[in-house]
Amino acid sequence: MALEVDGACVSYGRIQAVRDASLGVADGEFVCVLGRNGAGKSSLLRAVAGFEPVQSGRVLWDGADITRVPPHRRVGMGIAFVMDGRRVFRTATVIENLRLGSYIHRRDRRRISTSLERVTALFPVLAAKSAMQAATLSGGEQQMLLIGQALMAAPRLLLLDEPSAGLAPKLVADLFRALGALRVDGMQVLIVEQFVRQALALADRGYVLDNGQMVLDGSTEELLGSPSVADIYIGRPTAAGDPPPGRCGG
Repeated sequence: MALEVDGACVSYGRIQAVRDASLGVADGEFVCVLGRNGAGKSSLLRAVAGFEPVQSGRVLWDGADITRVPPHRRVGMGIAFVMDGRRVFRTATVIENLRLGSYIHRRDRRRISTSLERVTALFPVLAAKSAMQAATLSGGEQQMLLIGQALMAAPRLLLLDEPSAGLAPKLVADLFRALGALRVDGMQVLIVEQFVRQALALADRGYVLDNGQMVLDGSTEELLGSPSVADIYIGRPTAAGDPPPGRCGG
């Protein structure tokens, strides 16, 4: 596995948001983390990105322990994080926002140019509105800008925290089409997402978090076929007597 999370625990004061959680993402894999609101999904993703301290357990990248490595150094190691909230630089232009994402490669003009071509091919609207202030973009366009900004760092692993939150259905479809292109390119993606069907349609594997603990993991086919996942996260009614979700590690 390129990314391994081994028994991670994340707390906010006395509140334990993530308890003994483990997951992995291999080269070229698209992996999703599912769960109800408040299950600990975003906290787990922030721990992988280095924005939340891990009280116990480890985060490994290419076999090296990066549990205490700060976020900016993880970017340099190939890990890019798109957090929720659409935190663009509102008074900067679209192209300025994108170039800020390539800061770690600021001396490599060819690499920046290649990344910019890739991002604008993925999100043509960003090319069309490159000279406009980010504040003038729609919510969906700002989300595309944030993902594009992360891609400008030329990461190996892209972390996405509910990228479709608050978007209209058509924009959700456009977003997932773009994410599908990343999958075809072989980029590693770890995504937290509320649109379960769309995420699982792209993913190779998935994990289910509940109350901060991993309660289920498997291939997308296994998760889509799980009565528990269907009932809780997709909304399909289950038959009476269906078993509860299994737990990782027994």
